[in-house]
Amino acid sequence: MSWNYRIIRHAEGHFSLHEVYYDQDGQPESYTADPISFVVDEEEGPHGIVESLRLALHDAETRSILDIAEFRFDDNEHG
Repeated sequence: MSWNYRIIRHAEGHFSLHEVYYDQDGQPESYTADPISFVVDEEEGPHGIVESLRLALHDAETRSILDIAEFRFDDNEHG
């Protein structure tokens, strides 16, 4: 399963950054329930946060915004 960071437009009118996961055909199928927060362990240290931020910024700048309506979930599922 592949993933990347994507900005998602929510039905309430706000935007947030999430990890988005894709099916075998490359279509978005799920995303993290909560927007991304950057926390690393002691071994990765501050450098790990900086690298994660760089990747997230690259993905946010180069990938289109996803609309929450593009995800199809069961009634009790939200990402």
